[in-house]
Amino acid sequence: MSTAQVSYPAEAHRLTRELEDASFWYRHRTTMIIKALQKYVTGKPVIYDLGGGNGPVTKALMNEEYPCVLVEAMPDAIIIANERNIEATIQSSIQDFKQTSLPVVVLADVLEHIEDDAAVLKQLYEQIISGGTIIITVPAFEHLTTDIDKEIGHYRRYRINDLSKKLMNAGFVVSHKTYFFSLLYLPFLLFRVLPYKFGVRKRKSATRRNNEHLSKTTWLNKLALKTLQWEADWIGSERIIPFGTSCLLVAKKP
Repeated sequence: MSTAQVSYPAEAHRLTRELEDASFWYRHRTTMIIKALQKYVTGKPVIYDLGGGNGPVTKALMNEEYPCVLVEAMPDAIIIANERNIEATIQSSIQDFKQTSLPVVVLADVLEHIEDDAAVLKQLYEQIISGGTIIITVPAFEHLTTDIDKEIGHYRRYRINDLSKKLMNAGFVVSHKTYFFSLLYLPFLLFRVLPYKFGVRKRKSATRRNNEHLSKTTWLNKLALKTLQWEADWIGSERIIPFGTSCLLVAKKP
């Protein structure tokens, strides 16, 4: 497919490299994915981390002894992933990735960068084995859209019911859907969305990104992770969090 159909800045992987290791946001997202795997996937089949970037999710899954393959289009990201000792990498866009018989697919904040997300879900349905699983995280709620979404190439944000319908239209059966980062919703609305709506001048992107991810403050990162742990625990009990700044969905191919 043409590059116009996938929107992601070329320098983004380099800019997020350090954040991925330090930020509570990346670590909690990975914890949610791992909890979903433990709840909804039996054993430890090979996981394909599609559009996995620098490989923070792949590396965390490998640490949990899941066999993983990182599929990523951008060569700079593949280099960073190799530096993380991720050897099983395939340089390819999702649309051009033709391998079939995939047991488990993870799309960690990828789908929002693809213009025709419904077509990609239908493609992946054909590539995943019967009984296989797809786990998706995406940003939540269009009313939370700001300039940052535009900077990093988001086509959209999602509601869990809307994405659930797209998965079902592709043929999947949805096993679980929930919002997460619920405790960030109000601060996000007050300190990111409202200033954007009222045209308040922002600090430089790099500074703002570091501040929001608490990347320079270790104790705050630890506190944030501890405070959000209950969200991961709720996956095990199949309870739904009614709001948050991100969505998580788990679906199966019958």
